[in-house]
Amino acid sequence: QGPCEGCPAGSYLNAGIGVCTAFCSAFSAGSYSAAVGDLRSFACTSCPAETYSAAVGATNSSACTSCPSEASSAAGSSMCTCPAGSYWVWRSSSCTLCTSGTHSAVVGASSSSTCTNCTAESYSAAGSSNCTASCPAGTYSVNGSAA
Repeated sequence: QGPCEGCPAGSYLNAGIGVCTAFCSAFSAGSYSAAVGDLRSFACTSCPAETYSAAVGATNSSACTSCPSEASSAAGSSMCTCPAGSYWVWRSSSCTLCTSGTHSAVVGASSSSTCTNCTAESYSAAGSSNCTASCPAGTYSVNGSAA
């Protein structure tokens, strides 16, 4: 072995600049590579469907984490797809429900900003994809919260 060192798993020596470069850097999160040193063995493997990886430059399949039961993902995903009425928080392990009084029809949302307020004439429970059309006659909903 001597004084020469190899690049770590998942990277190769970029001779043009003299540094180790991650194989999967172009593909970023959602993939991994255990290949070492030789560009001919370059292989970037996508995490399988129903899993995700937020890690960049991952070196093995343990970086791929299963999506929670309420969510899904395609192969190579960096996040899971949550149903309407919820959103994915980066590096979270579950879908977060829109709060009571808000709703979201967006599937695969990644921010609470997709949860919009119900009007004073309607309401919603936490995790709703829409607001109930209207409160019963003679009533109203404070801040659109569930009646």
